[in-house]
Amino acid sequence: MVDVKLNRYELGRYTMLRAQVVQIDEDIREVEDELAELELYNVKVGPVYSGMPVGNEKIDKVAEFIIQLEKDRNRLNTRLSVLHIERNFNMGEMYTIRAAVNKIQNVQLREIIKCHFFEGQSTSEISQKLFITKSAVRKRLNRYFSTVKN
Repeated sequence: MVDVKLNRYELGRYTMLRAQVVQIDEDIREVEDELAELELYNVKVGPVYSGMPVGNEKIDKVAEFIIQLEKDRNRLNTRLSVLHIERNFNMGEMYTIRAAVNKIQNVQLREIIKCHFFEGQSTSEISQKLFITKSAVRKRLNRYFSTVKN
C-alpha cells in the first residue's frame, strides 16, 4: 500500500464539504416542503388554460393562479435537481478524500487524521480516545504535514 500525502488544505476541505452537504440537505428539505405545499392545490396546467380566450376577470385570475403554480412547481423541481447534483458532487469529493486517508499506512496517524478532520475532534479529545498525550497528537500531525508538499 502506498502512503498518500494530503496537505492541511485538502484535509480541511473535507470539513467544508461536510458543512456544505448539511446546508444542502436543509435546502432540499425546504424545497421538498414547498413542493408538498404546492401539491395541496393538486392542480396541473392543462391545454384548456393555454391560449384560453380572454373572458371575465374571475376566470383570468384563476388561470393566472394555476399558471403561476405550475411555474413555481417547475422552479422548485429545477432547484431540487441542482441541489441533488451539488450534494452528489460534494459527496464524491468527500469519498475521494476519505479513500486517500484510508491509504495512510500508519494506523494511529490515520485515526488521528480521521478524528481531527472528519469528526472535528480536538487534540484533547483525540488524546483521550487513543490513550496518547496531546503533545503526541500534535507531533504526529506536524510530522506528517512536514513531509507533505503543499
